[in-house]
This record gives sequence, structure tokens and C-alpha cells, in this order.
Amino acid sequence: MEPNCSLPPELLREIISFHIFQNITLVDTKHVGSSKPSWQLFSSLSLASKILRTLALEAWFATLCVRRSEDLLDEFMPFPEIKTWTREIHFMQWTEDSRSWSLEGFTRVKKIRIDCSKTDIVPPKFLSGLVISNDIEVEIRNLYWPSPLVAQCISRIFPKLKVLRLRQARTWCGLCHTCCVPEFHHPVPKSIRYEDGTGLPAHYALAFSSLAHLETIHIMVGVLESGKTTLGSGKGQNPNLWSGECDRCMEIMYEDETFKREWVAKKQNVTVKPPMLSTVEWSFLPKEEFESSVLSDDDDEEEDV
Repeated sequence: MEPNCSLPPELLREIISFHIFQNITLVDTKHVGSSKPSWQLFSSLSLASKILRTLALEAWFATLCVRRSEDLLDEFMPFPEIKTWTREIHFMQWTEDSRSWSLEGFTRVKKIRIDCSKTDIVPPKFLSGLVISNDIEVEIRNLYWPSPLVAQCISRIFPKLKVLRLRQARTWCGLCHTCCVPEFHHPVPKSIRYEDGTGLPAHYALAFSSLAHLETIHIMVGVLESGKTTLGSGKGQNPNLWSGECDRCMEIMYEDETFKREWVAKKQNVTVKPPMLSTVEWSFLPKEEFESSVLSDDDDEEEDV
């Protein structure tokens, strides 16, 4: 017999959200890990009553993890309400061409996470046919070769992008025009932050310049502490406004004081960039720790649905 419940669904929904949040923070603090919590957090709630089952399923499918284009089709959905429940879609380790993918009906999606295959040379094949017009946050992990082609691809697919999070193995050097693992002299800061819309490689800023709604970009990258470049996050500790340059280029080209002064001035006065961009933040992890987190992501994805 269904028990009486005097609490309105809105309040029950908040209670479930708080329950999930409290337990996720206890079990998933290693890194920015699973995009979807374990079903164990929901199973007991789903058995308590009909209304709690509905709300538990709604919370569980707020994040939808997909591996194939068929996973987004109505006939493969276990519940017809999933498209209205979903707030985040997580594309998991995808390498095939996905021009046939359809996000029709996912009108409430606010975030898309894409996990690139570690063997992909980007732009990822699975992005080629998608165009998302929603105001949205995008997170792309495990970018192996983040050339400006990636930024162009992102701009085309997400024209109303507001927040972009990139986690990548390399940076784009605007001096030698190639991708490299950044190297700094020990100690390396945990992060550096730019508040005035600067801080991007010039080629990225150009590629993103059409994104009228883009406000924030976070880039996490693995680094080596074997370089000669000193970088700090405090005042005066980043005089050259580092924005992805490789250690070798800085070592050689910054010997020319005139060139260095003109290069830094160019980065300070960039004119072609996203009009609303206010924050660019770089976060650094030791290369070994970064690679370990990529492997942990693969483990996290075993259960997700």
C-alpha cells in the first residue's frame, strides 16, 4: 500500500538533491571524477514509495551517459520522461563519426561533457555532426592534441556556449604553432587566472571570437617541473602573461628583449576575442597525476547509464 506523503514534490526533490550532494562529496573527492553518482544512492529511495521512485529516477537521469548514437533515440529510452529529466549529457570515450546523432527533445540540457579517446587526434570525430543552440556549459576531457582546429570545432558546434572547461594533455604554443607539454621551473603554481579576457593563445581567442555568450574558460593541463621558465600566481610572478607557450620557445625567443616586450604587449592588448569573455583560468597538475586522473575517469565510467 502506498504510504501517505504530506510533503510537496518540490520539497521532496530538494531533499533528494541534498542527500545526493552530501553523499557524493563523501565518496568522490579524488578529482573531478564521475559525472553520474552511483545508483546505490538512489536505490533505497526508489523502493520507498511511488512518488519517491519517480523523483529518484528523475535525479538519476539528470545526467545521461551515452556511448552510441542509438542511446539518444526514443525507442531505446527505458523511460519516456528521460529527455525532460536530463540536464547533462555525458558522451563517454567516443571515437566513431556521429553525424547521425540527434539531441532533439533534450530541451533542458545545460551541460555537455565529452570524453575524448586517448588515441584521438582532434578535432574529435564524434563532434562533426552536432550543432547545439542551447545556452550551455561544455566540458571536454582528455584532449590529446588541442590545436586551434579544436577551438574552431567547438565554436561551430556550440554557438551559444557560456562556460568552457578543457582538460588536456598539452597546450598550444603561439610561438612555434605546435602542441607541447608545458614545462616550468619548480615550484609550479596550482593555477593562474586572468580577469580581463586575456590569457588565451591568440589562435584560440580568434577561433572563439564568434562566441557572443562565452564568459568563462577553465583549462586544466598536466605539467613537468623540468623547465627553465619560472611561473607564479602571485602579483608580479607572471610578468610575461603566460598563455600556453612552450619552455623551449620562451628560453630562446625571450632572450631578445625587444621581441619579448612586443609579444607581451600584443597579449595584453588583444582585440579579437569573445566579446563577453571575463575569466580565463589555467590549472596545473603534475603530468603523472594528470595521467592518473585520466585512467581514473575510465574506471568511473564502468557503471554509468
